[in-house]
Amino acid sequence: MRDNVAVFVDAIYLYTFGSLAITGSKLPRVRVGVKSDILCEQLQKIVEDVAPGKDILRIYWYDVATSNRLHEEAQIELCSNDKFKLRPVALHNHIVKTGIVSAIVKDMSELAKNDGTSDCLVVARNDLLRTGVEACQTQGVRVHLLEVFRDSMARYSRLQTDVDSCRAWTQSELSQVLYERELPKQDTPDAYYPNSSRTFDVDGYEDQLNEEVPEQIADSLKAVVRRYVEGLHPNQIEVCERFWTSGRTGVPSDHDKDLLNECRIKIDRNLTNNERLIMRNMFREMITDAEDDDSYPQDEDYEYEDLYDDNGDYDEADDLDESEENRPY
Repeated sequence: MRDNVAVFVDAIYLYTFGSLAITGSKLPRVRVGVKSDILCEQLQKIVEDVAPGKDILRIYWYDVATSNRLHEEAQIELCSNDKFKLRPVALHNHIVKTGIVSAIVKDMSELAKNDGTSDCLVVARNDLLRTGVEACQTQGVRVHLLEVFRDSMARYSRLQTDVDSCRAWTQSELSQVLYERELPKQDTPDAYYPNSSRTFDVDGYEDQLNEEVPEQIADSLKAVVRRYVEGLHPNQIEVCERFWTSGRTGVPSDHDKDLLNECRIKIDRNLTNNERLIMRNMFREMITDAEDDDSYPQDEDYEYEDLYDDNGDYDEADDLDESEENRPY
C-alpha cells in the first residue's frame, strides 16, 4: 500500500458553506474565488496533523460540469496547480442527483482496492459518503473528515461516528483560502466574442439542417433526453405543457440550456443545428408521452434532492441530507 493521503473535495459544499463562514451570506458561485496555492498549503498542514510524515497524493476536485464561462475559467485556474485534478459531474439544474457524492465514493473505493493510498481526507458533509468510508476501512485505509464550520456552535455531521478522525475548518483558516471575487464591469458578449458581429451564413445553416445525423449520435441524444425527462417532477411536466399550449414553440429556456450542456458532455462536442433540432423534438415528444402515460419513472439507485428555495433560486446549501435538527447552523 502506498504511504500517502488522497484528498477529496466536494466543491459545492466548500463554496457554499465557505462563503457563509467568511461573509455571513451565501454568495453567487461566480463571486467566490479560491487561492489554490494557499488551499494546497492548508490541506498539507491538515494532512500532517492527521497522518504525520505523509504527503498528498493528489487533490480530487469534484465540481459541476458547466457551460458558464466564468465558472469554467475558475475551474481551469484552480487546476493549473499540479496537485488538483478536476472531476466534473453532470447534474440537473432542477432536480439534482447526489452525483458528486457518488463520484467521491467510487474514487475512494477504487484507490483503496488498488492499494493506491493509505489515508483519505474528505472535505464534504453527506451521509451517503458512508459506503465509501466503509469500503476504504475494510481495505485498511484510514478516512479523515474535514468539515466547514460557520461558528463555534456548529457540530459535526453524523459521519463523525464512521470516520477515523474529524477536524473543523474555521472562519480564520477559510478566509485565507476563499475570497469574494469582483466580476468584470463590462461583462458583455462583445468583450469575449469579438467575431460575433460577422455575417450570418444562411446557406451554411441550411446545409447543417439537411445533414443526416448518425444513428449512434441520435441514440446518445435520445438517452440523455430520456434520462433528463425521467428526472423531472410532475409539476415541471405540466409547466412545459402550458408553455406549448400557450402557442410558444421550442423548449423552455432553462431546460434547453441544461439539455444542450448534458448532450455536449455526452458526445464531447457542440451540437450541430440539426442535432439541436432533433434534441428539442425528442424532448417535446417525451414530455407529451409522459403526460399521456401519467408515469414518471425514478432511478432507485440515487437520492434526489431539490436545490431550490421557495423563490425558485438555486440553493446549494440544501444539498445536504441533514435533518433540520441536525443542521450545523
